Amino acid sequence: MDDDFYTLIDRVMALSKEEYREKVMQPYPLIDALRAELGASAEIYDNFDLPRVEAYVNHPTFKYGELEINYSTTIVISKLVDVVRLTFNCTVKNPDPKAWSKRIDTESYFEYFTQEQFDLDEKLTAFFDQHGIHKFTYREEIYVIPELDFVHEGMKFFGGQPNARMLFFENFFYSFKDL
Repeated sequence: MDDDFYTLIDRVMALSKEEYREKVMQPYPLIDALRAELGASAEIYDNFDLPRVEAYVNHPTFKYGELEINYSTTIVISKLVDVVRLTFNCTVKNPDPKAWSKRIDTESYFEYFTQEQFDLDEKLTAFFDQHGIHKFTYREEIYVIPELDFVHEGMKFFGGQPNARMLFFENFFYSFKDL
């Protein structure tokens, strides 16, 4: 992790409730550029109650006999700071009649399951670099922020140890009605 990562944490932690709310409620400024980059097949959601934009890209399904594998990529961009997280997904249809689940799902933050995921990552890396957006590593994502629960008076903290992923992508204020 470099100094820029810690600067991003400091920027979010310095936001007042009003500034936080304003950033979350505003449309993501690069939404049109992201749509153009990903194309019409991508599903993009600008969440006005969460500090993130989410995009889902489905890649071609592989079928061979009873074997069926679906590949997808999830893109999550923070509206608070210029950070993005990519997740590469793989779902295998499970034909075992004794199986508890009819699907086997797995995901990775740093390994691709198919060439299409690699190609998309290469394309998006250029887009993110052009717009000054930092690709979040797993190590950065799980970085625990010990002072987080002391940041804002009245902050309603939920679940586990506060980490950078929660800070950049989750809504720490359950409801804006309290603001």
